[in-house]
Amino acid sequence: MKTMSMRSTRAEFATMPSVYTVDVLEETLNERIQHYLELHLHDNAIFLAERLVAHNRAEENLLQLATCYYRAGKVARAIAVLENAKRPENRYLLALCCFQQNKLVEAENALQSGESRPYMGNTISIENVPNGAAGMYLMGRICRRANRRQQAIDYFTKALEMDATLWSAYEELCDLGANIDSVKFFTAVPMLSDDFSSGPEDDFPVDNSKADGNSAYRTPQFRTPSTPRDTLARLSGTRHAVSTPAPLSYRTPNAANNYSTPAFGSPQEVVKKSRIGGINGAPNPRARKTYRRPLTETDEKQRRNARLSFSSAISEDSPQDFSKGDSGITPLATRLFQSNNSPAGSPKSKPTSQRKAHEGRTQLLQLLSAFGAIYQKNSVYMCREALELLDRLPKNQLSSGWAQLQIGRAHFELADYKQAQYVFRALYQGEQYRMAGLDLYSTTLWHLKKEVGLSYLAQQVTEFDKLSPEAWCVAGNCFSLQKEHDTALSFFQRSIQLDPYYTYAYTLSGHEYVANEDFEKAINCYRHAIRVDPRHYNAWYGLGTIYYRQEKFEFAEYHFRRALEINPRSSLLHCFLGMVLHSMQQFDEALDALAIASELQPLNPQARFQRANVLITLHRYDEAMEELNAVRNFAPRESSVHFMMGRVAKKLGRVDEAMRCFTTALYFHPKDNNIIKSAIDKINEPDLDDDDRL
Repeated sequence: MKTMSMRSTRAEFATMPSVYTVDVLEETLNERIQHYLELHLHDNAIFLAERLVAHNRAEENLLQLATCYYRAGKVARAIAVLENAKRPENRYLLALCCFQQNKLVEAENALQSGESRPYMGNTISIENVPNGAAGMYLMGRICRRANRRQQAIDYFTKALEMDATLWSAYEELCDLGANIDSVKFFTAVPMLSDDFSSGPEDDFPVDNSKADGNSAYRTPQFRTPSTPRDTLARLSGTRHAVSTPAPLSYRTPNAANNYSTPAFGSPQEVVKKSRIGGINGAPNPRARKTYRRPLTETDEKQRRNARLSFSSAISEDSPQDFSKGDSGITPLATRLFQSNNSPAGSPKSKPTSQRKAHEGRTQLLQLLSAFGAIYQKNSVYMCREALELLDRLPKNQLSSGWAQLQIGRAHFELADYKQAQYVFRALYQGEQYRMAGLDLYSTTLWHLKKEVGLSYLAQQVTEFDKLSPEAWCVAGNCFSLQKEHDTALSFFQRSIQLDPYYTYAYTLSGHEYVANEDFEKAINCYRHAIRVDPRHYNAWYGLGTIYYRQEKFEFAEYHFRRALEINPRSSLLHCFLGMVLHSMQQFDEALDALAIASELQPLNPQARFQRANVLITLHRYDEAMEELNAVRNFAPRESSVHFMMGRVAKKLGRVDEAMRCFTTALYFHPKDNNIIKSAIDKINEPDLDDDDRL
């Protein structure tokens, strides 16, 4: 009996191919793979994908397996599966995986179908790039990482022209310093007349020029009109035009900048947990299929749509329906990217559906235009203008984490550290999962000497996410404030290990090496930061300070001027440039630079103190005393200020006043008692060395 049962089972397996055709098995495996990917059961999806490839090693099935590996974080395996890929969808995923592995040549060849073409002028090769705007965006990222700036700008611009909602491409353009206007990209298409419109999809042109005929892999591309119109956000009844130059990265902690200014403004609301609803992502346009019967001939046309696409699958036979959902911002992404598989409505419903689609697109582009103007202003350090634009946002958007981060960043760059601390604290209390901006928050606490607050923040973020480079940057700043520079360096190096392109960590490492007076290693760190991001002005500033301390004034001047080209509104940079010019005996230029520093930040005592120093060199003692009196009001316990006032008073023949100033300086800084006592002993003697300073 047992033998008979085994033979019966074998016979059943032998008859399976006659029951389940190849198409039926592939269809079933594809549906189950998609199901388990949606449930994030990657191992199970990988197992079924391997069965699919073993059954039929077609490129479509290889894409399924590679996608499973990619979703599971096994990028190297995905690359191995997609080797020698020919289909556009396979080449796109291969390029994405190679980019994550920092294989830039392989990534570019995959996108260009193996045809590497030289870059000529302002032309870019787009003929073979798959996936439309997404492919252009990936090409831009590859070019940027390869330090081909202009080519990267061209690809990002093309990506935005093909899809105006690809916000990441706009951020890349701002970070690269492209002179762009948000209105150029985020402009609504004029509403067509009902008599000449054929349906709601007419207002959302799709670029399928790179498609290979398989509509299941086509993605909606929202194109920008060739003639931009001024449709910048009127979200609060106000128009605001934008035209700004190049952006940059963030300021780094430095003892010379340890001062603060009165708050320019305050955050409009306490940060809430609400985010921009409906914009951050779109749901899968295809509903999950159920386990179903074998296909019949009538079902054959729908078979290919079961394959997993790397982008939203939109069939040519099923036009998009943008009329679902209430009007407003929150459900916008769902309305924009959701495909409609139901039959088209009646002719009377088409104009209404088109109007709703146009209204939704207009609202989205107005929102992106407003956010684009804000990001652009902050990128070029026009922080006060950015705060004004932020104040015009609707309350629900103003209270979002992104908007509050921009407010905190603006106050940070204005050296208004107290107000920045207030904004960042409220932000991270409301959104503890947000890692972006933690480097600025911790640097703010570093400037304010908040050891307890910085220690608490470092403990919280490192426990929350040990794989975040920003978290270890916070820990490094914490130990830097406690003068434990070697420990701080180890944390900054950990941050670099997690993200080798984290520019700020290189710059902070350079600061710690400077504190240890290891200038060679500090220079290497600053140069590495510039290689990663040539527009990181903090690294140029760091190199300038080293050369200034080494009395290489020409080199120092060059690096400070390069930093000022990037951030011309930095009072600190103008102040250091003035100090260098003073050392080079270019007194008029030094006074001009220090005057700009004072104008940009009227409450900056360092700029006025250095200006007084230059005036003393020029024997303009009355003007110098006026500047020093102003500095004393800001820093009444600063010994060097009182000592300098004593020297000026002596030059003016006010011996009693000079004695009072020297005595006060000795009281506040007894460590320099030899220098101060020597000045007191010689108070009735003429000065032989005008360069005596603390």
